[in-house]
Amino acid sequence: MKRIKSDKFDFSLARRMGISLFAAIIIGEIIIMTVVNNINFPTTFERTVADALFLALLVIPVVYFIVVIPLRKQIRLKQEATEAFLNSEANMQTIIHTIPDYIWLKSPDGIYLSCNKMFTQFFGAPEAEIIGKSDYDFVDKELADFFRANDLNAVNAKKPVVNEEWITLADGKRIFLETIKTPVYSSSGVLFGVLGIGRDMTVRHNTENEIKHKNEQLLKIQMEKDKFFSVIVHDIKTPFNSFLGLTEYLDQEALTLPADELKEISSALKMSAENLHAMLEDMLVWARMERGMIPFNPKESLLIPLIRESIEPLQDLAASKSIEIVCSVEPYETVYADKYLIQTIMRNLISNALKFTHTGGKVVLSAKREGELLEISVKDSGIGMSAGMIENLFEFRSVNNRKGTEGEPTTGLGLVVCKDFAEKMGGALDVESVPDFGSRFFFTVPAHHPDK
Repeated sequence: MKRIKSDKFDFSLARRMGISLFAAIIIGEIIIMTVVNNINFPTTFERTVADALFLALLVIPVVYFIVVIPLRKQIRLKQEATEAFLNSEANMQTIIHTIPDYIWLKSPDGIYLSCNKMFTQFFGAPEAEIIGKSDYDFVDKELADFFRANDLNAVNAKKPVVNEEWITLADGKRIFLETIKTPVYSSSGVLFGVLGIGRDMTVRHNTENEIKHKNEQLLKIQMEKDKFFSVIVHDIKTPFNSFLGLTEYLDQEALTLPADELKEISSALKMSAENLHAMLEDMLVWARMERGMIPFNPKESLLIPLIRESIEPLQDLAASKSIEIVCSVEPYETVYADKYLIQTIMRNLISNALKFTHTGGKVVLSAKREGELLEISVKDSGIGMSAGMIENLFEFRSVNNRKGTEGEPTTGLGLVVCKDFAEKMGGALDVESVPDFGSRFFFTVPAHHPDK
C-alpha cells in the first residue's frame, strides 16, 4: 500500500519571511507615523482610531503568514491523507472480497463482525444477515459447538490453529476445508476477535487419497508379482523335473523296455504335459486378468450349452478315474454372462472336483434362482477341506499346491481367477466343505439382461 508522505512545515522559512515582512511594515509604519504625526487630529478618539488601524496593519499580515498559511497547508495535507486512507481501505475491501478463500472475523463471544463475499456461500446468506449473528443461528448445535471449540482453541493457544474437516455448504456441496483461526489483539493487547481463513482443499485431498490408493495398489501388485514368480519356480520346477526324469529314462532304456512299460511311461508323460499346460494356462489367464487384458462381453444365453462345452475337454480325466459327472440343470435356465469368463469358472471348478475326488466318485452340477441371480453349483464326493484351508482359499497370497487324489498337481491360481471373474460379472464365489465328505463350490451370475 502506497503511503502519502506529508510535507513538514518549514518554520525557519516562515520566521524569516515574517521578520522581513515585519521589518517592512515597521519601516512603512515609521513613514506613515511621520506622516500621521504631521497631521493634527481634531480629537483624541480620532487619534486612537488611527493608532488601532496602524496596529492592525502591523499584526494582520504577520498572523496571516505565520498562522493561516501553515494551517491551510496542514488541513490540505490532512484531507489528502484521509482520501488516501479511504482509497486504501476500499482497495483492501476489494482484495478481501476478491480472494477465493472464506474470510471472516468474529468477536470473542463468537458474533460475526465481518466476512467476505466468498464466505456468504457458507451459510447461503448475504453479509448483512450474517453480521451480528453467531454460528448457532445458521447450523445445528453440534456443528456450532464444534466451530466454537475451534475458536476457543485458537484463543487459548494465542497463536494460529489449523483445522481440517469436511463441511457441507448451504447449497449442499461438500468440501474438504482447511481453516486457519488466529486470535486478533488490539494495540493495547486486548483480545479483539478471531480471524478465520478457510480454503477449499477438496481437490488436493482427493488427489492425495488417490495417490495413496495407487501406492497401495502398486505395493499389492508388487507382492502379487513376487508371489507369482514364487509359484512359477515352485510349482513348475517339480513337474518339469518329473517330466525330464521320464524322458531321460526313456532315452536311455527305450530299446530294452517292454511294450507295456513304454505305454505306461508315455501315458505318464502325456499326463505330465497336460498338467503343465493347465498350470501355465491358469498363470497366463491370471496375468492377463491382472493387466486388464481380458475383454468383458456379457450377453444372455442358455446355461446348458455352456456347461456341456465346459465338460467336454474334461471327459477323459473323468473317465480315467471312473467319476460320473451329473448335470441336473433345467434346460430353460439362462445366464447373463461373458461366455469366456463363465466357462473358465466352470472348467476350473469341475477340474478341481475331478482331481480331488477318488476313483468311482461323483460330481454333480446344479443351478437355482436367487432373486435376480442364478446360483451355479459344482458338488463332489471327494476329500473335502478343513476350515483353515477354506479361510484364505481365494486369496492370491495364500494359494496352495495341494495335490489331487492321484497326485495331480495344482497351483490354486484357478480359484483366484474364478473369484475375480465371478465378481466381474456381478456375482460371487463361495464354498462349503467337510473333510472326507466332499466340497460344494457355488457362484452367482445375473440370470437375465439387466434391462429385462
